[in-house]
Amino acid sequence: MSKQVEKSTSTVFDHSKFGIARIVIKDPTNYNALSLRTIELLTKILKSLNDDKKTKVIIIEGFGKGFSAGHDLKEIWSLKKKSKYNKFLMHARN
Repeated sequence: MSKQVEKSTSTVFDHSKFGIARIVIKDPTNYNALSLRTIELLTKILKSLNDDKKTKVIIIEGFGKGFSAGHDLKEIWSLKKKSKYNKFLMHARN
């Protein structure tokens, strides 16, 4: 991959000059569970790829033993106000 566009502790995104995008979810200690921050990053990356006419292939993979355990339920249960989570979901849909 030639151009690194986004990198965080939980997600790495690379894009090659051949139209191949690679997204790696990196949180192996939690089996790559999807935290709100990771979902926000994935949404941002996928929206930008949707607008990029050069992108032909998107590869999404999990780092470590598993692809993803799904949503990070510990994080959701820890939210003090359900409205914060609902606000996030409304933002992600747009």
